[in-house]
Amino acid sequence: MNEDKIMRAICDALDYNGLTSVVKSWANIEPVVCVCGNGDFYQQIACPDYYGQTEEERTPDDYYQLQFVWMIGVLMFGDYGTSPRHGWIEDVDGFRAWIKRITESADA
Repeated sequence: MNEDKIMRAICDALDYNGLTSVVKSWANIEPVVCVCGNGDFYQQIACPDYYGQTEEERTPDDYYQLQFVWMIGVLMFGDYGTSPRHGWIEDVDGFRAWIKRITESADA
């Protein structure tokens, strides 16, 4: 299977459903600094409320599509504890590059 085709399919689905700008906004979420017990620290991005949609934008269909894309990001770049639907992103730079990749094509 070709990774470029998968990325293009995600991009096209977001664009077709008018969700590209919502997903693109995820790249601007400020990470939270977390401190471990040993003094080490790392950054993470938490799942935004309603996946970043405003109240006017929300529909059940959109919610589940955004949830699916967030889950892919969590499984690729984060950790999900007990639920990948609301997991968090730990590889902030990798996540932001992925978001850029799946949303830039829609702008072309």
